[in-house]
Amino acid sequence: MNLPNLGDALIFFRKGLENALGVKVSYVPSNRKHKRSDPPSRAGHSAGERANMQARIFGLICGFVAGVLPLASLAQSLELVSVQEDWRIYRDNATSPTCFVYAEPSTWSAARDGQPVSVERGDIRFFITVAADAPDVTEPSFRAGYTLTTDSAATVSISGVETSLYPNAEYCAQTGSIDRCEQYAWTQPADDAALIGAMQAGSDAIVTARSQRGTVTTDTFSLTGFTAALNDAREACSQ
Repeated sequence: MNLPNLGDALIFFRKGLENALGVKVSYVPSNRKHKRSDPPSRAGHSAGERANMQARIFGLICGFVAGVLPLASLAQSLELVSVQEDWRIYRDNATSPTCFVYAEPSTWSAARDGQPVSVERGDIRFFITVAADAPDVTEPSFRAGYTLTTDSAATVSISGVETSLYPNAEYCAQTGSIDRCEQYAWTQPADDAALIGAMQAGSDAIVTARSQRGTVTTDTFSLTGFTAALNDAREACSQ
């Protein structure tokens, strides 16, 4: 009998949770308590970066305690707060609590060597995470739906202004890293406030990223409803 690995089991139970709640559920990674100060190198993160990023935790806890947690427990901890246009707002009562908003792209495309290609991808998400003990502190992250290259940063562009998002291969190689870690990229903390301001003022966020195979994807996220979604998340985590 072939048993599913941890990642496959989490996906299986996520699908069950989605069916039970009638909503789509995503795991949102957070490194809010782990400072990132030094600029990462092209090969990953600098020595100071690695020292400060020994762990990234999920804002949404969906895991195992002596086996897979019952589906009912997951449903009880995760609360859909509201929906604002393309943005969903969740509160995870199992993590202090933690609140997050996310959107899926309205459109996306892929190219290799400058030519359009058809590719398969997993979940594509842009997240903003806040926590009860610091609702004014936001943490953006991006899930590409494939393994990101560590040779270059992804970028999010709003009204022509770009912000870099970085994968962390060293962290992802560690035991206990988040599921599908190689698909995620995070901003530098110094960039967070400016990015949030741009998202509140802009109409679209365009994320460009590259896979390990050299495929370049372009994902367009609508920012309509984002400000209201972020306000809902902050209010939900302040209660």
